[in-house]
Amino acid sequence: EARRLTGCEKLQDAAASLLDKGAGSVLITGTDEDTEEVINQLFPGDGQHHMFRWPRLPHTYHGSGCTLAARLTAELSMQTELVTAVEKAQDYTWHSLEKAEKVGQGQWLPNRFF
Repeated sequence: EARRLTGCEKLQDAAASLLDKGAGSVLITGTDEDTEEVINQLFPGDGQHHMFRWPRLPHTYHGSGCTLAARLTAELSMQTELVTAVEKAQDYTWHSLEKAEKVGQGQWLPNRFF
């Protein structure tokens, strides 16, 4: 999505483009990358770059991005510092996906009550 929004091939360039357009911070997830681990990257807008590595889970999921965004919003609304909020939101999302359930023939659904 970051690549499509910006036209940039490199994720770091895409983040810089989004920051230049006025985003205060940019979180780019690595779920669609062809890597052994999921590598999420946070660009807080202050020149720093944080990478978070997660074991890749075996399925495809519907609702993972919404789960991450909702939990991150909740953490930030409680005045949790940005990097810590991102870490907590990712941890929650990863565990909800680890305990996901398959309903029907579609993608796996996060179990947010794990």
